[in-house]
Amino acid sequence: MLTIVLWLMVVIMNLYEMVMIADVIMSWIPNARLTKVGKVIHSLSSIYLGKFRGILVIGILDFTTIIGFVLYNLFLSGMVSLLGA
Repeated sequence: MLTIVLWLMVVIMNLYEMVMIADVIMSWIPNARLTKVGKVIHSLSSIYLGKFRGILVIGILDFTTIIGFVLYNLFLSGMVSLLGA
């Protein structure tokens, strides 16, 4: 039963990672976040990535998303290793 729950959490986290990647890509496209889909994707990804904004800013570039992704993937890797155990 625990394996099924962990597997489901990994699937949900992978889907959420895709949402975060979509938000990063949309940040490079002018006015992409102004669409209905863009607003939903941005609000969903800001739940996690918003906690890291402004930590590592160099000039006009904000590299904190990278920190967020690294920590997220470390946690996800830990969950996957629990599934293998």
